[in-house]
Amino acid sequence: MTVKSSTDVTTVVCQMFSETLEVQVTPDDDIRHLAAIDSLKLMRLVTRIEDSFGITLDDDAVFVSVTIGELIAEIERELAA
Repeated sequence: MTVKSSTDVTTVVCQMFSETLEVQVTPDDDIRHLAAIDSLKLMRLVTRIEDSFGITLDDDAVFVSVTIGELIAEIERELAA
């Protein structure tokens, strides 16, 4: 996957969350309070994100991120590494 900008990462990640949870999300949404998310769905989503971007996210980073935007920032750090 070729990501050209931070906006691209945001769009793709929010779309993945929306598809998985079947609700519209924004970067400001709290991951822990999204309807219908459980640890299994979250781990599937993380695997999908990792596969799509060709990165590996630290498990702690995933569970420490409060908002989708914080997770996006972690993805961007991994892409820049």
